[in-house]
Amino acid sequence: METSLRFKIQIGYLVLLIPLFLSLILSYISLNSLWHKIKNLETIDCFTQNLLDVRRYEKNFFLYNSKEDLQKTKELTNKAIKTLQKHKSLFFQIDDDKAKELIEKLNKYFSYLVNLNTIDANEMRKLGHDLVIISKDLRDKELAIIDGIFEKLIVYLFIFALISIGIISGVGYFMARRVVSPLENLEECMKKILKTQKLSIDCPRTKDKEIRSVIKTLNIILQELEARKSQLVQSEKLASLGTLLFGVAHELNNPLSNASSSCQILLEDIENMDKNTAKAFIEQIDREIWRARDIVLSLLELSRYRNLKLEEINLYQVIQEVLSILKDRIKTNLKIDIDVDKGLNIYVDKKKFQQVLINLLSNAIDALEDDGHILVKAYFDHGREGVVVTVKDNGCGIPTNILNKIFDPFFTTKGVKGSGLGLYLVNEIVSRHGGTIKVESKEGEGTCFYIFIPRNTTDENSIEGGLSCL
Repeated sequence: METSLRFKIQIGYLVLLIPLFLSLILSYISLNSLWHKIKNLETIDCFTQNLLDVRRYEKNFFLYNSKEDLQKTKELTNKAIKTLQKHKSLFFQIDDDKAKELIEKLNKYFSYLVNLNTIDANEMRKLGHDLVIISKDLRDKELAIIDGIFEKLIVYLFIFALISIGIISGVGYFMARRVVSPLENLEECMKKILKTQKLSIDCPRTKDKEIRSVIKTLNIILQELEARKSQLVQSEKLASLGTLLFGVAHELNNPLSNASSSCQILLEDIENMDKNTAKAFIEQIDREIWRARDIVLSLLELSRYRNLKLEEINLYQVIQEVLSILKDRIKTNLKIDIDVDKGLNIYVDKKKFQQVLINLLSNAIDALEDDGHILVKAYFDHGREGVVVTVKDNGCGIPTNILNKIFDPFFTTKGVKGSGLGLYLVNEIVSRHGGTIKVESKEGEGTCFYIFIPRNTTDENSIEGGLSCL
């Protein structure tokens, strides 16, 4: 059954709204009941105050025998009777017996006021005192009810808070399992794409239509990128092939033309030449032939795309072997530092990787003066899961306008001393290992090459092939 992240989020919010809604209902009921109880308490307070006023005028009457005080006592007593009749249910709700006793004694007290000549003053005073005591008892009971409501409300709020915490925790767990978890799985899939460069998403099955839609869309985009990448690679191969053919013709033409010119001169003037002059022409022909041979050997090496013999090797040891090979080229005052863990291993074709290091270090040596400095550094990048190797020098640097051309075949700044294939071969070898190479350089400050070789190296050209047409 297909589900939806939107539906899950809506369910989560709905569940969170339930305790909020219940809290509103509970608060309304409790506060409404409390409000009514407070209003009842105000009524009882007014009634009690009325009785106290009755007692005050009664006392004045018996002391001073004033008719005005008697009249006031009757009016206040009559008012108390009306209040009691109006709020009869309130008093009976608090205490039936006390309410009945209050009504009975209040009516009796009023009858005493009407028939003062036949009533004992002390008995009337005692009856008034009893009325005040009963009224205060009813007030205290109503106040106790209000206190009870407050206590219950606190308990209810505490219990409700615990229930709310449980509901929120449950919703949080639900959201984490049913909403966040699929998104995290999708994120992991995207990270795998970055690490493996596999242009497709193979995620665990999910019933969420949004996640499935995103995966489907991303796969379509990745497939389109793969198709365009293939077209781009093919275009680059054709462009490289054209450049190579042009370079081969140009580079071979120079030494062969020089050798041919020397041969023509020898053929025409050999009889008139002395021995040393003839020898000089022959040596020139020999140099040009060897130069052509070196170009052909470089091309053969470039075209010989045999499968890589991948093995796990110690990087520090390989660097030492390369420095041993180049020891005759290292100048006396040239300083070379190695910042590589002696236990760091790398999974590569040893001979090919040695060729990479030889080319980079040779270029660094050529770019330095007698007192230059070269730093070879390597470390394992846990984020990208591979080894990073850097070769840095403080030489003359590379001009900005040619920096983007240094990996092109037959591009060189060394004149006749260079073939222009060194860095091109370095780039090809690194690419075949599934790695990348980039360069940073400032003219007059130095150059740094960064090589990244992934842990799980595969021979890229065993799948795609290379320039085997050469």
